[in-house]
Amino acid sequence: SATAVGSLAGPVLGGWLMDISGFALLCYSATAVCLLCALISLFLPSDAPRSRPVRASTPTALPKGWLGAMLAIIVLIQAAKMMPQPFYALYVADVLHAPAWLIGASYAASALTLALSAPLWGRLFDRHPAAQTLRIIEWVTWFCALTLAFTAMAGEWLGFLASRLLWGVWQGALLPVAYTLIANTVAPSQQGFALGLGNSAAKGGALCGALLGGVGMAMVGLAHSFWLVALTYALAALGIRAIRSFTRTPETTDFSVNTSNNSKARS
Repeated sequence: SATAVGSLAGPVLGGWLMDISGFALLCYSATAVCLLCALISLFLPSDAPRSRPVRASTPTALPKGWLGAMLAIIVLIQAAKMMPQPFYALYVADVLHAPAWLIGASYAASALTLALSAPLWGRLFDRHPAAQTLRIIEWVTWFCALTLAFTAMAGEWLGFLASRLLWGVWQGALLPVAYTLIANTVAPSQQGFALGLGNSAAKGGALCGALLGGVGMAMVGLAHSFWLVALTYALAALGIRAIRSFTRTPETTDFSVNTSNNSKARS
């Protein structure tokens, strides 16, 4: 939710700065924000040393089949998510004929609903085992495909904005929960490595999505580009269905989707 709040504020301010002063001030402002973050980091408190009880435990094998399946899911959903990036601003400006501030506002709309919905999705998934959670993720991916089809059919900015708000709701149930499914189903000593693989899969999916978005726009034209995104989500949902059918779900650890519960489990 914290990153979603940043994604909400950034596009709105960026669109406003672009309207009032142009690209140069936008870049200077981004530089100032980065320098401010670096300055704030200098005043962060240092980590307090903590002693951890030594536990005798046998090495646990990494669930390679399950982990590989989750990494594939992350690649699929991230590719679909990032696919509009190459043509998003052009689509809003040239197809919807919207001003620059609306480009930022519509982009931030999904971040707003993601920030609001992610904790609610976390509470919902706390009640379900990993297999049931994966089933819900599949259905959410299908809903993403339907929402992007509505986006492609929206001929004016109000309908487009409504679809962005709804799409953000579904996003709160995808990547964060996929990360947590990985953490829940590997041993605590392997979580850092497994989550690092998950982050690499997310970046790889984002790169693939941006590449597919640019190639797809060149093939079908700007006005029909969002149909390709809807198709990509449908293919991702089919991929998740196949993974659910052929991959055995391992037992979960004591960690939950809700991070507040994770802190209680550690204490």
